[in-house]
Amino acid sequence: DIPVLFGMLYHIFKNGWEDKKYIEDRVYGMDKVRDDVLAKWTPDKVLEACGVDEATCLQVARTMAENRPSTIVWCMGQTQHTIGNAMVRASCILQLALGNIGTSGGGDTITIRAPPVFAPTMSKSVPYPAISASSAPAPSSTAFSEP
Repeated sequence: DIPVLFGMLYHIFKNGWEDKKYIEDRVYGMDKVRDDVLAKWTPDKVLEACGVDEATCLQVARTMAENRPSTIVWCMGQTQHTIGNAMVRASCILQLALGNIGTSGGGDTITIRAPPVFAPTMSKSVPYPAISASSAPAPSSTAFSEP
């Protein structure tokens, strides 16, 4: 849910948990994203948009901030919507804020489960907790990682 991801970003920015050096060195536009998230994705707005309370967003944001690097893994759920790009973008922005893109053990990953007929030829999947996004507009700002 995009509001959940931005609700987590709200707490990451509010508590200073973002990776400031990584952002300074490698990310363009995060200051605009930060301003947008802090203004538009307050805990009450997140609760209104998706029903996830402040304590839950704070707990997940703290868990990710304290356990770096981390990876967000989803199956096809984020991408198979009319706003799939915005959902994936929100996940990438969260990971950029935490400095988890381009880092061993970090990133955003789509996992596609093959039909049972292909299962014997595939390596065994490792279950990961995933954050799924549904529908909400992305913030108006952009964030890009520079090499």
